[in-house]
Amino acid sequence: PYKLRFIFLYLATILSNVADLFPIYFLGKIINYVTEGKFDGIVKIICFLFIIFMINSFFSIIETYLTKWLIFRINQDIKADIYKKSIELSIIDFNTLGSGHIISLIEGDSETISNFFVVKIVEVVIAIIKSIVSLFFLLYLSIPLTIIAIISFPIGFLGYVICGKKINIKTSLLRQLGDELYSFLNNSLDGIKDVKAYTMEQIMYKKFKNYIKRYRELNMEIAVLDIIVGFLNLFISSLTEWIIIGYGTWLIIYNKFTIGSYVAFNGFLATFFDGIKSILNINLVYQTVIASIDRISNFFDISIDHSNRSLMISKINGRILFDKVHFTYPNTNKKILSDFTATFEPKSLSVIVGLNGAGKSTLFSLIEQFYLPNNGNIYIDNNNIRNIDLDNLRKNISIVHQRPVMINGTIKENLLYGDINATIEKINQVCEKVDLAKFIEELPDRFDTILEELSGGQMKRIAIARALIKDPKILLMDEITSDLDGKNENEIMCLLDELSKEKTIIIISHRITSITNVPNIYVLDNGHIVDSGDHESLLKRCPIYSVLINNQS
Repeated sequence: PYKLRFIFLYLATILSNVADLFPIYFLGKIINYVTEGKFDGIVKIICFLFIIFMINSFFSIIETYLTKWLIFRINQDIKADIYKKSIELSIIDFNTLGSGHIISLIEGDSETISNFFVVKIVEVVIAIIKSIVSLFFLLYLSIPLTIIAIISFPIGFLGYVICGKKINIKTSLLRQLGDELYSFLNNSLDGIKDVKAYTMEQIMYKKFKNYIKRYRELNMEIAVLDIIVGFLNLFISSLTEWIIIGYGTWLIIYNKFTIGSYVAFNGFLATFFDGIKSILNINLVYQTVIASIDRISNFFDISIDHSNRSLMISKINGRILFDKVHFTYPNTNKKILSDFTATFEPKSLSVIVGLNGAGKSTLFSLIEQFYLPNNGNIYIDNNNIRNIDLDNLRKNISIVHQRPVMINGTIKENLLYGDINATIEKINQVCEKVDLAKFIEELPDRFDTILEELSGGQMKRIAIARALIKDPKILLMDEITSDLDGKNENEIMCLLDELSKEKTIIIISHRITSITNVPNIYVLDNGHIVDSGDHESLLKRCPIYSVLINNQS
């Protein structure tokens, strides 16, 4: 999509930079005309210089505009592709990479690549053009002096050969450390309340200082290598310039070279060496960008296999069957579910209880297909969940987490997260149902109010409203009453009881007091159901259920 603009960019770059070199040649001519007393020749050159200036300015404007357009557009497209890929990854792959790595790709590597393929490549094109044109004028002015300059080229390249590989290795390490730093910042700042609650400020501060210290040390190691390469290059180029000064002035003294030609030669020589330095420097930049390219290529090489998920279900009743399901999280040995079998009927309200680590939340992850069972199957309306198209499956399921994540924006934007095409009538109906309408009506900007700090009850109601706007047949609730007062807890449970007349609702709960009236309570322990029934029957016959009651007492 950028081919034509790149062609115009390179044409404008070539023409503007070729035009930029002619004043150096004409400066030598002016000096010769001054020594010869030819003022009319100087006037002609000034006219030529004005024409060259206008041509150079025209093409420079085009070059600058196209460079800006391309770098912003390529950067935008790379970032969009990385983000799109990241949200399509499986939860396993996402957790393996970590959010820090993905943010680093978006904010760091995309910038590096777009800058390289537009700015740096253009700089190399400029350097090559200037070097070729300068070399032509150098040979035209003095072949012996030009030979001296050319001999220094392979010697100056030696530093880049020696240090380039080391720079590449250290750049890769720097990127990895950057990923860790992004993840640390993300986790520590998101969990700032826990940091303060556990008085971890000083420990987290020391960890952060350690990260930035290692980051600084790696940067300095790369900087030292850059300095070594730069010094070697500067030494060789300076030595060459000293030899040329000595030999050039000797030629002038013995009338074998004019002063104007010598000035022009040095001007072209400086341009020639600047071009050579830019060409050599691209090797160092390339070592950095190749690490970014490898990281992004590896990221895009992660496969997203939905090939067998072709089953589309137009209408879901909501019956869920777990059939002898076994599950262990990747890279762990602890079995979470073992021979788990349970049925959740449509239009019913069920609660899953159990001790911490019993595997309750894992059930929701399996229903949503964030993970696949190691053995056994899960069915929805007699359809194996493995065969159902993921988008089709998840459009029929809503989940409300213990701590709902709200997007930065208005109440309306958060509610539309469930269904961006929902009408205002539907939003109002849902808000009325979850007892949010009065609260929103009292806000100055109503639905356009920016979502800030809310009470636990308000946050949960917005999360439930968002889930209901999606109008799912299956509603999953993870510890939604854990941080509510008795009044809000009772109101939300009454709401869910009413909703269960048309939806399959499954609740994970630790608070037994909130579920005593629910007829379907499943007790989970060591990865499988040990008992089920209502509150009174479980209290009489299930020891684990009694333990849960006693723990809360």
